[in-house]
Amino acid sequence: MTSIKSLRFNFVSIFILFPIVAPAVEADWPTYRHDNARSGYTSESLAAPLRAQWVYTAAHRPCPAWSGPAERPREGFRQLHRVIFDDAFQVSAAGELVYFGSSSDNKVYALEAGGGRERWSFFTGGPVRLCPTVQKDRVFFGSDDGFAYCLKAEDGDLVWKTRLGPRDERLLGNERMISRWPIRTNVLIEDDIAYFTAGIFPHENVYVCAVRVDDGSLIWKNDTISEAEAYRNEFSPQGYMLAGGKQLFIPSGRALPVGFDRATGRVVFTSNYGWRGEEAGGLIGGTYALLADEQIYTGSQTNLVALDQRTGKVGFGWFPGRRLAVVGDMAYMATGEQIIAMDRTKYAEASRRRNSLEYKIKGLKSSVRSASGEQRKKREEQLAAAEKELDVLYRENITPSVKWSLASTSDAELILCENLALVGGEGVVNAYRRDSGEAVWNAKVDGKASGLAVAGGQLYVSTTTGKVYCYASPAAGESKAPAVRPPEPPAAEPYPKDKLTDVYQAAAEAILMESGVTKGYCLILGGEQGRLAWELAKRTELMIIAVEPDGKKVAAARRALDSTGLYGRRVIVDQGELSGLPYSNYFANLIVSDSMLLTGQIPGEQAELVRHLKPCGGVMCLGAPASAPGQAGKLSWYEVEKWFNVLQLGKCRISQVNGVWATIKRGRLPGAGRWTHQYGEPGNTACSDDRVVAGPMGLLWFGEPGPAPMVNRHDAAAAPLAVNGRM
Repeated sequence: MTSIKSLRFNFVSIFILFPIVAPAVEADWPTYRHDNARSGYTSESLAAPLRAQWVYTAAHRPCPAWSGPAERPREGFRQLHRVIFDDAFQVSAAGELVYFGSSSDNKVYALEAGGGRERWSFFTGGPVRLCPTVQKDRVFFGSDDGFAYCLKAEDGDLVWKTRLGPRDERLLGNERMISRWPIRTNVLIEDDIAYFTAGIFPHENVYVCAVRVDDGSLIWKNDTISEAEAYRNEFSPQGYMLAGGKQLFIPSGRALPVGFDRATGRVVFTSNYGWRGEEAGGLIGGTYALLADEQIYTGSQTNLVALDQRTGKVGFGWFPGRRLAVVGDMAYMATGEQIIAMDRTKYAEASRRRNSLEYKIKGLKSSVRSASGEQRKKREEQLAAAEKELDVLYRENITPSVKWSLASTSDAELILCENLALVGGEGVVNAYRRDSGEAVWNAKVDGKASGLAVAGGQLYVSTTTGKVYCYASPAAGESKAPAVRPPEPPAAEPYPKDKLTDVYQAAAEAILMESGVTKGYCLILGGEQGRLAWELAKRTELMIIAVEPDGKKVAAARRALDSTGLYGRRVIVDQGELSGLPYSNYFANLIVSDSMLLTGQIPGEQAELVRHLKPCGGVMCLGAPASAPGQAGKLSWYEVEKWFNVLQLGKCRISQVNGVWATIKRGRLPGAGRWTHQYGEPGNTACSDDRVVAGPMGLLWFGEPGPAPMVNRHDAAAAPLAVNGRM
């Protein structure tokens, strides 16, 4: 046990009345942190010590959307990750199945609770970043492909899907081809209504809606949030939504949650507090939030702050730590240094006084350093008096409110069952008795235990390495080893050896020889069953996006490529027409065609394809080897050259080595300028000679490298220079 004095300059108020939450089924864990208040509490009990029942290992680790800040302090402050909701495969559990979504291979999975075997999986068109919600016999979730989905819980069959964004438009985001309006919140179910959002950039428009759970039909949609403030507000819906009373509360990136009216979708409040002021008590905002006491508790740094659910105003309480759970009169916190159990009612009044005193002391210390003479003496006396008052406050009010505390660096997750506090950390999960803090069980895990859930007498632990562990109280005399569910070994060859095998191998070799492109993004027109994608993926580091109109071929291609372990991060197959592709401008380093190898027909529209080809080196390579079947094997170089001339990108190069191949490399856009120095050019004019960029403008791509490797200009570092392909 450690002294509460170690919290002296971190601890602030808690006065939380536990929300009344009626779980759908007491033994279930139907959504992230159990309920729509994200309370992290279930009335189930677990009898420690627990024993591992099974361990499921996903084929791929989670791929979080946003990388964290640098470990080194910035301007004297060490920042922690605030937009973190997908670093582990968070599970929901209902009945005999456990569900999670994958940000790696674009799928949702159902595992058998009894042994961890995979019951079913379902492909979407993008990463699934948040925990599915289970209601009755349905599973609900959103995807980065811009759709919200409803599946049958038992077998994963699609019931409905709906897109909230205005159209199917996709761009490169976080190194994946996703919707311009991805769904980065969960699908929240309340009173047989499903709520979700779309979009993450206010200047691109963000949307909030309510639909009927039975068929996905629209009840209301708020599509005026961004334009109401001339696209300059901070609302970026990401993370797990909350519901309390008549309101929705939606986390907003690194800003504070925004309140909405559940019946109409109208914005009720937004909050914005500077991190240096007394009101916030430090750096706040982030995707972690929960409801209690008619307050919203949010933040991801060293302090969580309480916002009034009606107004969004602070003042009710502040407290240290990154994870919180409450039940009855007790609050349980993980601060990164301690696990603390506290009687909130005793702490309420003192906490508000403490926050004011610490802010006053901070100001007095600063003024003492800058003052002199009588003024300095006066400030020193005021500082001594304030510190003495704070000592008395701790001794008489704060310290007695702590029921128990213990040293622990674990702060990845904290939840409660009826008798235990369960805490996840780096490489470990621990259980403590709620009444005394006695450690009764722990287990080592692979990775950080960022996800915890209790259902059906079992504890589920999700880690940052893609593992899901299941623990339970062993039956009398039980000593069996846990069932280990490793991923299926990647298929060496997902396609049967047939008359097309040599065709695809020859085509892949010819494309790479003619184009010279082995990195970046590849667009395959007419993806067929994914065979050209497979041959190119084996030979390169390309991220391959294949588009195919035939739904049956798409399903077959996804299954085959998924068996190789490449689907999601390296290869995706979208269903869609080849004319009017939804992808963003200039993304493709290489454009090829699978269907052309089988039919000899050049797919798509020339003007559309030019739009997608990257300037300054993007290559289009179309043709077929001599061994291709039918007309493809008799392809005329004249017809291919004629087709390429319409592109108006210059003269293509024709090769008749092993078939017919036409290749064209795109140069700079006419009128494109340069920006080589921090202020434009060596004269520091901050003026570019570019004649292409003009308004109105929209997002083209976003993603890495993220903030960690970036130079902090406030430490007086110069910007890098880029000239002729060198930095």
